[in-house]
Amino acid sequence: MYKHSGIILPFIMLSIALFSFEEYGVSWDEQQQRNIGYASYDYVFNNDDSLLEWYDRDYGFAFELPLVIIEKTFDLTDSKTIYLMRHIVNHIF
Repeated sequence: MYKHSGIILPFIMLSIALFSFEEYGVSWDEQQQRNIGYASYDYVFNNDDSLLEWYDRDYGFAFELPLVIIEKTFDLTDSKTIYLMRHIVNHIF
């Protein structure tokens, strides 16, 4: 029984996430986190130096930048779709 719990438990957690991620709410700082990702994206891919003067430049980008790259890769434009994608990726991570 316990021999397979290392596989079963993550599978159950992933299944719950896939069926419930549309019910997550949007937190008060989620747009700000997305802005951090966009500022970092513009700095890395568009040579935009405004990040160097940006007031939130000290916050981490390691998680936000990949989310913006996913958003751009799949051409997500609808805010609901964007936040659902962010929620499911965040939960799986």
